Amino acid sequence: MKADIWCYDDVISHALDYMGAATDAQTERFARRAIQLAYSEMHSKRNWTYYYSTGHINTVAPYSTGTIEYDHTGGTYERQVTLTTGTWPAWAADGMLVIDQVPYPVTSRKSATVITLADANNPGADVAALTTYEIYREAYTLPVDFAAMDKLSQMNNSQCLDYTTPGSMLAMQTNNVSPANPQYYTITNDPNRHGVLALRLFPAPDQIYPFNFTYRRRPRTLRIDSYSTGTVSITNGSAVLTGNGTAWSSNLVGCMIRFSQGATTAPTGLSGANPFWLERSIVGFTSATEMTLDADPQQSLTSVKYSISDPVDIESGAMVVYFLREVERQCRLVKRMEAVSSEDAQYNMAWVQAIEADSRRFDRTAAGSAIPVGRFLKDMPVTADIE
Repeated sequence: MKADIWCYDDVISHALDYMGAATDAQTERFARRAIQLAYSEMHSKRNWTYYYSTGHINTVAPYSTGTIEYDHTGGTYERQVTLTTGTWPAWAADGMLVIDQVPYPVTSRKSATVITLADANNPGADVAALTTYEIYREAYTLPVDFAAMDKLSQMNNSQCLDYTTPGSMLAMQTNNVSPANPQYYTITNDPNRHGVLALRLFPAPDQIYPFNFTYRRRPRTLRIDSYSTGTVSITNGSAVLTGNGTAWSSNLVGCMIRFSQGATTAPTGLSGANPFWLERSIVGFTSATEMTLDADPQQSLTSVKYSISDPVDIESGAMVVYFLREVERQCRLVKRMEAVSSEDAQYNMAWVQAIEADSRRFDRTAAGSAIPVGRFLKDMPVTADIE
């Protein structure tokens, strides 16, 4: 049984139906804005089970082969560090270069032998050739969809690192720059990647350590509402999708594609005027007229209309009804519409029901190691009722 999938186009249709206005550019803009706001509100309002994921990071060992020379200005690059008898590691652009016990952040790896230092943090003057050094990495890029994390565990010894604030970590780094087995972590922006967070470790790792963590991810971004130019064909026994008159791009990977049975009318959602005949996910891009589906469609369709849209990143068992009520609430806000008498109650009920449905345990729970003969109300576990 396949889960019900709501696409961006489905929710836009729902918002437009709710607002009850003629479909024009302004109303569609209101609908998209309301959906984006509802999407953000839904994610931030609760730690939904559906958004929990796992992450893994392998640290790297420090590197100190050869010697360096630092040219502060006037060289091929400003603040240039040239390595002799060695090769800068591939991760050097994310590293900290230690010269005379002072760490300096690296901003780029120009070549196998040249890196550059930060404008605001560098030696300030040339450093002579044949100077010894060490480069280590204490910041590791977190997943792009990262929002928040649980415990950080080192896999080879089951140790959980302690969280500290960025300010406290900076104070510790000031007093100790020697790599060792990490004991603390914090989370900051990634210095070399805009809009991305980084995990920072102290002390900086002195060897390769594997770390696992559970994190709450952000939902997939909604960009593509509907693309249906041209026609498509699929063949039973093959996951290849062939287009005629299409102009596909790699941006469509991850979208859902719905197929009609005819060559004239694009398919709609199940509540639309032309419900789709078949629905699949796009997993690969080859060219403007060829992509790959997630599975063999097990049937053939020739030159039929289709529709491509981003899937709404929600789980059908708990989140759909509440999300739609949140979309309606945001429509009221962006359109400055007054709620009718029952709408606030419907919204609150959908929220309560979503929380109840998101309780994913139904095993018996009890306070203490055994179930006593007599029990006090204060000892009862706080979990969902079981009927």
